[in-house]
Amino acid sequence: MKDYSFLYFGTLGMTAMALAIVFFVLWASSALKKQKQQLEQRDRHYLARIEVIENLVKNEFKIITEHLKKMKL
Repeated sequence: MKDYSFLYFGTLGMTAMALAIVFFVLWASSALKKQKQQLEQRDRHYLARIEVIENLVKNEFKIITEHLKKMKL
């Protein structure tokens, strides 16, 4: 009878490496997903701040133009 223990250990090693690769892929994909969510949240925050500043500038421009129109009259 032949000794197949090296075959079992080889199969066990390959299975362990395959599981490690699967774990790494799952971990990496979840890390990338989390990073993408954080970047989207940051972008929404900055866009909201930009919109507030844009509205502020529009209001100030409107006030200045109205004031200048009053000065000409």
